[in-house]
Amino acid sequence: MSLNTKRKHSEVAGIEDDRPEPKRLAAACTGMHPERLCHECKCILMKVPIACRRQKIKCEMINEEPPCSRCQRRGIQCVLHTAQRHPMADSKQVGLLGKDLINIHSTLESICQHLNLELPLPLASEKQNAESGRRNNKVVDDADEEGTCELSPPASPSTAQAPMDMYLTSAQDPMNGNSPQRLRRRGSERVDMISKGLISFDDAEVLIKKYLLHLDRFLYGVTGSYKDVNEVRRASPALLAAMCTVSAFHNSGHKSLFETCNREYRAIVSGSLFEKRDLEFVKALCIGAFWLPDASRILLGDAIRRAKDLKLHRNFLRLTEPALLASTSPGSAIDTSETRDRVRLWYLLYVCDQHLSILHNRDRILRQEKEAVENRELFIAGGEPVTPQDVRIMSQVSLLVIMGQIRDVFGSESIRPVSKTLSVQLSQFVRELDGWYSRWSSLFEPDDHIGSFPLAGLTIHWQFAKLYLGHHVFRGIESDPIPTYFLSAAITARDAAVTIFTMIAEDDSFRSHILGMPAYFHVMISFAGQFLLGICVKYSQQLGINVEEDFRRISAALAVFARTPALPSHPITRMTAGLMRKLNECTTALGMDSVLTESPFANPELASVRDYASNMNGDVRGAFNLQAANGLPDDFLYADFSDLTFPDTQFPYAT
Repeated sequence: MSLNTKRKHSEVAGIEDDRPEPKRLAAACTGMHPERLCHECKCILMKVPIACRRQKIKCEMINEEPPCSRCQRRGIQCVLHTAQRHPMADSKQVGLLGKDLINIHSTLESICQHLNLELPLPLASEKQNAESGRRNNKVVDDADEEGTCELSPPASPSTAQAPMDMYLTSAQDPMNGNSPQRLRRRGSERVDMISKGLISFDDAEVLIKKYLLHLDRFLYGVTGSYKDVNEVRRASPALLAAMCTVSAFHNSGHKSLFETCNREYRAIVSGSLFEKRDLEFVKALCIGAFWLPDASRILLGDAIRRAKDLKLHRNFLRLTEPALLASTSPGSAIDTSETRDRVRLWYLLYVCDQHLSILHNRDRILRQEKEAVENRELFIAGGEPVTPQDVRIMSQVSLLVIMGQIRDVFGSESIRPVSKTLSVQLSQFVRELDGWYSRWSSLFEPDDHIGSFPLAGLTIHWQFAKLYLGHHVFRGIESDPIPTYFLSAAITARDAAVTIFTMIAEDDSFRSHILGMPAYFHVMISFAGQFLLGICVKYSQQLGINVEEDFRRISAALAVFARTPALPSHPITRMTAGLMRKLNECTTALGMDSVLTESPFANPELASVRDYASNMNGDVRGAFNLQAANGLPDDFLYADFSDLTFPDTQFPYAT
């Protein structure tokens, strides 16, 4: 080896010492070379040769921030290169920025179209990727990187890791899954009801406006981030179909529109059974589960499955214990507002699941999530602003926790009479329900769009729960009188049913929204009616009931329903006919025909409803068979819900 070569090697070897002699090193390094990249930072001094780059330089970061100790000693610039530390987070941030840019560009295009101005130039990123996109000719998945149902292995081992996590592969390349080009193509290739020509843009605009301003309030504003039909279209074709279907469902003049939207909604849901979908798809399923009783159990089951795949329940930990989650899932940070939206959606699924477990007398699908349910108060006790919708949904979760405990104590499928020893628990549950109402009623505020309904809804939920609790004491007693130790619970249940029908007839804030509320309300009202009719026939003397007064109260409430224009398939229509038939049977059996002839149904406009109900060929098996009740009747006999199915051939399952 020549002397000059040795001298050069010795000079290169001395690059790591502390001698600040950049000129001498520059003389040794001939030519222009890529800059030296350290393990965690870019030490920018000069163009360094390959021999220099082969040396491993350890960065000693003081306080975990640049500059590192070496760069500080040498007086050179130290730039932290975070992409090597958290490539997933860095890629995700780039994707989000690209998505924001696409949204801005789309908004600008809409404005130019509205003002008849020249459209802006297309995005350069889209144009650059058009040729490769045509060669690939692949359909872009609707799901974003947070919306895949397949799991990728976690960045580091964690206690939450499941065996399947290491088996499944990521559904998207993390480096380009959320690139602006893919996001742009995703938005442009989506096809919805409007682009298919199934409904006009004007009709969709009216339906979406009604949903966002009115109906969404009953679901605690879960889709409140959307302002108009354009934003909903960009978000999800399934969400557009769900909103339009539910909105048309609540307008008697939109029968044809409802059938069209409902058909498309079911086609989207059934066609997506084996495909990955995003969070907006879960919202679309949840909306249908709350309002469409003939499909609710199917839609909820699919929504819960997808929510579990998306690990939606873990967002509660991300919100309340971000440091703990960050230690097990590096690079998974999400902004607080988005996290709260995800937690709200999980709570909404929990509420819907509990409602359906009560209505269908079955076990719930979602088990008690210890963190999200037991520590639910943290959701409204944190530093983030708490909305009235947050208070409402937390009140509902708290009530359903109590009702779940009632179901666990008394059983959902037992046919044996309730044990005398449980009379103590009955009293305790009554106190818990009263305490629940006392606590939450003081926190409710009127809503800008649905007025005082939140407080009225809270009150009727309270009565639903007391009715649900008290009706268990009639189980298995057959023709015997009510045991004395259960009289208090029986009276409580009867009083709750009376209060429910009184509110329907007299409370304007509740009555004015009888058409928009979810189906759970209507079915529980129907159950309250059949329960009250049953005890009037069998236990009026023991409970000291004024039968005629209770019959008139039910008749007045049914008149409210009969005056409410609704589609034939709407729960109000079916509930009115079913309860009217039972009321006819009771008045005839007890010789109280005057209750109907002197009621609002004596008016010509309502007489047809009365006559139709009286001529229905309903199966009255088990009528007033309270002793066999474990929960609500499985076939909803008293509400005329015996044909609850999912009849569309594109979704051939029974609920």
